[in-house]
Amino acid sequence: MAGDFFTGKKQAREELERRRRSLSPEQVRSKGEEARARLLALPFFHGAIASYAAQPFELEPPPGALPRVVKGTRELVFHLVMGELERGVLGIRTPAPSWPVLSQIDVFVVPAVGLGLDGSRLGRGAGYYDTTLKQHPRAVKVGFTFDCCVVDALPMESWDVYVDWVVTESRALRVQPARSPNTHE
Repeated sequence: MAGDFFTGKKQAREELERRRRSLSPEQVRSKGEEARARLLALPFFHGAIASYAAQPFELEPPPGALPRVVKGTRELVFHLVMGELERGVLGIRTPAPSWPVLSQIDVFVVPAVGLGLDGSRLGRGAGYYDTTLKQHPRAVKVGFTFDCCVVDALPMESWDVYVDWVVTESRALRVQPARSPNTHE
């Protein structure tokens, strides 16, 4: 929550993960409905949307193309959904490699363990989204998480990518982060 301060990513990830996993399935569903409504109401939310397949402890995003890890890389490609998802890297539901790939992406809905009000984002630590988001500098990047996982700022490394918007069940906030030259695209 705003006012929290973390000295490192490990400490932040542990605490924010604890917060989101402490929510009941009913709270996750209810907060997800509120957050989706906020996101869908934003004027830029149209065009080619890259989304994600939520895990039981994550906000369920609006529909969009879903990510698949490119084998042997830290890169994600986003496929149009054409059927049943399969189990992929980290046990996350993923599209089949044969489904059509979305080549141009206008908006990324990015899952987050935590978000900072400055646009800092903490994921699960593998770097897939940071690598992919750097390849799409013109796309709008929306961090999507619970209010309880939003803090003033999170520890960031030079390779981390900031989000443009923080969307939760109670707010949709355009952020103007103080970005280093390495992360400003």
